Amino acid sequence: MTMVYPREICVGSLSHAPAAGLTLLLPRTKYEETMLVAGVETRKIAVFLGAQFRLEAFECSTNDALKGMLIPGVSIELDDESRFNPADGDSPTLGCLIREGVVLSIFATVKDGPHGFKRAQRVALISGLPACAEREAVAFRKWRIVIGEDEDKRELLAMDCPAPKPKA
Repeated sequence: MTMVYPREICVGSLSHAPAAGLTLLLPRTKYEETMLVAGVETRKIAVFLGAQFRLEAFECSTNDALKGMLIPGVSIELDDESRFNPADGDSPTLGCLIREGVVLSIFATVKDGPHGFKRAQRVALISGLPACAEREAVAFRKWRIVIGEDEDKRELLAMDCPAPKPKA
């Protein structure tokens, strides 16, 4: 069981998540979903981390329909042992995090166009990081969302993305 302090939480819809940084939305009922909300540049993006719409991303700046317990100010930690080079044919699967340029992205599905076709693509979670070498990237299959620092750090959610299935 993970403990959070009352000062670390609030309740509301996706539109109530801060415009900058990362916020974890946790469900209060079986009808709500776990989501990660990222304020990147001038928009907010939500990514479903729960089972129902797992790893689907969408713009959520004005979304008042999806609600839950908001935990702003969370951080992402990357499991160094799960790293790989996405340019070496070991392509990222849904949920993998990719660090490239000045951005940390998640590989998620996004509705493409007015017909709602979904396609997998990189969705920025954090921007303004120190620049990587041009055309170089590293991806991670395992990562976690934490809150707090040092002895007060607590894990709120862990992700373990499967490796792609070998081609027959």
